[in-house]
Amino acid sequence: MRAWPGGLPQGPGRRNRPALALLAGLLILVSAACGPRRLSLPSGAGQPFPGFGAAFDEATRPCRAIDTMTAELGVSGRVGGQRLRGRVLAGFSRPASLRLEGLAPFGPPAFILVSSGGRATLLLPRDRAVLEGEPPEAIIDALVGLPLAPATLHAILAGCGLVASDATAGLAFGEGWARIEGAAGESTWLRQDGSGHWSVIAAVANSLRVEYEEREGGVPRRVLLELVDAEPRTELRLRVAGADLNVALGDEAFTVEIPDKARPITLGELRRAGPLGR
Repeated sequence: MRAWPGGLPQGPGRRNRPALALLAGLLILVSAACGPRRLSLPSGAGQPFPGFGAAFDEATRPCRAIDTMTAELGVSGRVGGQRLRGRVLAGFSRPASLRLEGLAPFGPPAFILVSSGGRATLLLPRDRAVLEGEPPEAIIDALVGLPLAPATLHAILAGCGLVASDATAGLAFGEGWARIEGAAGESTWLRQDGSGHWSVIAAVANSLRVEYEEREGGVPRRVLLELVDAEPRTELRLRVAGADLNVALGDEAFTVEIPDKARPITLGELRRAGPLGR
């Protein structure tokens, strides 16, 4: 079994195609199956919720404690009118380090995206091509139409919603629902179970919406990401498998060696190769 730098294991079940021609190998164009039924969030003005701070702290305490995380992601959905599917090995370390590696059926990865300190490098080993110096959220946006910064993606997969900022206000709704407003401008929806425990169910910030469709032991297993009111429709579902939490990740896990004579490409080339450029 192959490993990342720093000893991160690569999981089984890899499918992909040559790199730049299909989203740098990130996703395969297929016919995606219908997803689970969409979540209906409460509407209306709500009621004052004096205990919003304690509820938010209880719901986000486990995910805030996840400083590092690795997992294999199954990705499916619709971006720019195209149905997409693929598998990605992911690793995160606070505050904002990221590694995404496209899983190929054999040989080298279809792509490697690393980021640390606000700048990212995308390597396409099969094309001997490289994109350097761009913000990571710009590269991810070019690939899948969602401008996700490393810290945001980490928060999503850890179960905190869109960001883990401090709660500033809250409203209560019927059937154990609450909406918490965060310091970064996001709204996080919580729900209280029969034992009185609060959990994060969904979050909205600007046009991006996140829903947690399934959890196991508090860790997300199925996550929906959607650009609200976007045309054409942008919606991705993530299946999280083999998550390892708070494992030791060295700095080398978030770097990549650029081969000699690698061909530089631009963000525009990458965007034109993706579903938004078709």
